[in-house]
Amino acid sequence: DDTATTTATTATSATATAGEISPPPPPKWRHSLPPEGNVPTTSLLCQMDQVMTRRVLSHHVSYLLGDDYGDAGTGNGNGGDYGGGHYEMTSNRARWIYALLARLSKPLHGNDAALLRSLLRECCVRRS
Repeated sequence: DDTATTTATTATSATATAGEISPPPPPKWRHSLPPEGNVPTTSLLCQMDQVMTRRVLSHHVSYLLGDDYGDAGTGNGNGGDYGGGHYEMTSNRARWIYALLARLSKPLHGNDAALLRSLLRECCVRRS
């Protein structure tokens, strides 16, 4: 056991000194998630307040745009190009976005309007 541990430590140090840093393994909680994600149920949506609704919607749009968390609609990240870092618009994600949009209170906050404009631009790019 000590030999294997020493070998693994040496291999890790050699890799780190060569400039290649391996990404950390995914967190353990991710293994219990369903592969296609959860569907937006009415009971789940009714438990969300407006802050949580905006946050979840922002995350979904950020995933589509390929932006970092919280950057959707702010002009940061690589939301302008349709390429790497973008997630697909799955039917489950479309259901979530539709449900969250129905849950938003009106009138829209300025940040929400900017987020929806970014979503619209991305949908137009993907459709063309």
